[in-house]
Amino acid sequence: MADARLPGRTGMTELEVSMSHRGHVAVIGLAGELTVACTHRLIDAVRQAIADGADHVVLDAGRLVCCDPAGIHAIGQAYRIAIETGAALAAADLQPLVTTGMLLTDAADTVPVYDTVADAVTADPARRRPLTAWTLADTSTPPTAPV
Repeated sequence: MADARLPGRTGMTELEVSMSHRGHVAVIGLAGELTVACTHRLIDAVRQAIADGADHVVLDAGRLVCCDPAGIHAIGQAYRIAIETGAALAAADLQPLVTTGMLLTDAADTVPVYDTVADAVTADPARRRPLTAWTLADTSTPPTAPV
């Protein structure tokens, strides 16, 4: 997809999504802005990577310049989709604004984050972190109060 501009938002670029495979690992490249208007593209790409046989998905965020709260939530949702299907998901090469969003929402405690794509690709998929913030949204089991 070409560098598309969103109408009415000067300087804002639409999300570009690319995918490559390295054996059982799918690397999903994200460029531009991950906002509420395009989070479905990230989710669709993760589902497609898993359907294509990837058991480890790496989000290459090196060219992701902005990520609104819906985008941060979508990264967490992508992680949950991967875990629920028996795959692993990690993010790599986060830019400062995306890192800040991940830290403010504790998504960095849930989604494994690596400095480089190469580090994320070679990471042991068994090193999955437990769902934390997203587990709280599951109301099927009522929380227990400390005694």
